[in-house]
Amino acid sequence: MKKIALATMLSAAMMITGVTPAFAESTPEDQVTFNDAVEIALKDAGLQKDSVTFNKKMHTYEDGMPVYEIQFLVPGETRYEYVIDDKTGEIREKDAESWEAEDDADYAALLAESQNLFDFEAAETQIVVMPASSTLIDECARERQTELAYYKDGIEYDDGRIVYVLCAMLPTEMKFEYKFDMKTGDVVESEKEEWEAEDNAEYREILESHGFTQ
Repeated sequence: MKKIALATMLSAAMMITGVTPAFAESTPEDQVTFNDAVEIALKDAGLQKDSVTFNKKMHTYEDGMPVYEIQFLVPGETRYEYVIDDKTGEIREKDAESWEAEDDADYAALLAESQNLFDFEAAETQIVVMPASSTLIDECARERQTELAYYKDGIEYDDGRIVYVLCAMLPTEMKFEYKFDMKTGDVVESEKEEWEAEDNAEYREILESHGFTQ
C-alpha cells in the first residue's frame, strides 16, 4: 500500500525545497514497510501470522518520529501492542495484556468484519488513499490543499467497524482527523481541533525527521 508523503507536504518544506510535492509516494526500498513491521512484531512475540487477529495497523508519529503501531490478539489469551520505528525497524515500545472477559464481545464483532481488510494490499481494493484524501480536502481545505501536512494513516477496528484513518494539519492553524468506513468509503467520523502551542514542537520534530530545517 502506498504511504502518505507525510511531512514532505508541509508548507515549510515547500518553501525550503521549492518543489510542489505529490500526495502519495511509494515506500523507499530501504524503509521498513507495514508488512516488515508486522513480521518484526510477530517474531518478537514468538507468534505466527495465522495464529493472531489484527485490530490495528497505523503509520503515525511519536515524539516527532515516524512509527508503525501494530496491534493484534491471541483470542482468549493475550492482547499485544507494538510501536516500531519506520526507518530502522527498532521496537520502541511493546505491551502484552492478559485477555479479559469484556474482550470477548469486541473479538466477536471483529470477526464479523472481513479480516483481509488488515492486509494492506487487499485493503487498497476497498478504499485507497487518493479518494480518502480528496474527501478530506473537499471538506476542509480545497483552496489550501498544498499546505496540508498528512501525519497519520492506517486501518483500525473502531466502534464496531474497520475504518481507514487519515489525519492532516494546516500548520499553526488546525488539525483534522477523518475516519472512513472500509466497506463503503463513507466518512463515519470527523474532527477538527484548533492549533495549540504544544503542536509547534511536534510540527518542528516532524520536519526534522524528514531532514528539513526552518
